Amino acid sequence: MPDGFIPPGKNNGGVFLVVMDDIDITKTVKTIQMTHNRKGYFYHMGYWVDMNGDGRKDFLTAKCNAKAGGGELVWYEHPEAGLSAT
Repeated sequence: MPDGFIPPGKNNGGVFLVVMDDIDITKTVKTIQMTHNRKGYFYHMGYWVDMNGDGRKDFLTAKCNAKAGGGELVWYEHPEAGLSAT
């Protein structure tokens, strides 16, 4: 879940994984912060895609500081062991 784009004016964001309950998807079981918040930057949209052909979906998102040339794509590789150690 990219963070920091909404509400307007908020610009310190991060990327989080939200683990939902297997039975009741309206309940959150765990939230994992994947990034350190970078002051002045927000994240917008994200897509799960296998970037390197290893069979695991990685997370691709956009990070920006709302200035010309201040944006970049960020790739978070899905670890081979998963996130169970987190």
